[in-house]
Amino acid sequence: MISSAASSGRPAQSAPWQPPTNTCAPENLREITVSRVASVNALAAAMKKVAPPPRVWVQASATGFYGDTGDRLCDESAPAGSNALANICRQWEAAFAAAAVPATRKVALRIGFVLGRESGALPVLGRLTKYFLGGAVGNGRQFISWIHLADLVQMFVAAVEQENLSGTFNASRRTRSRMRSSCGRCGACCTGRGVRPRRRSR
Repeated sequence: MISSAASSGRPAQSAPWQPPTNTCAPENLREITVSRVASVNALAAAMKKVAPPPRVWVQASATGFYGDTGDRLCDESAPAGSNALANICRQWEAAFAAAAVPATRKVALRIGFVLGRESGALPVLGRLTKYFLGGAVGNGRQFISWIHLADLVQMFVAAVEQENLSGTFNASRRTRSRMRSSCGRCGACCTGRGVRPRRRSR
């Protein structure tokens, strides 16, 4: 069984486009948290009533668990961060860890920024760049932990099929990439033209 975000609540943005909202508003953060935690709890409760229960439960989390770590590489033993996204991920994973399903092997994947030509964030970035709305957020020097969609699929397949796997795994590349350079490459990939870097203020 594979579980990601709840089907209700506030999922990732998808078509049709809607005006952006303040994701960090307290009511939105509560909705995001409840949608994740409630879905885990609902699945755990349902699995207790199923005979036989699923052999494996692969649960999505996010690399946002670590918060803003700058240029520090984090393995799975690194502590949770202290920002809003890290707090959501911490509660999400805590609900998964607390799920009492002794007959089911549990695997959690902390997923990074997913890129694929036909899905993930790349098509959205491509549309923005096409209309000259692409570019780095903020100063562009922040790091992005990303993974190609095909590699992420293989990680899910491995988590399901390899019975020796359990626990938490980072689903992202080990190499570091800054937002400015990543956005430039994504724009060039999608539209054939890059994103002009903004001049840094001294």
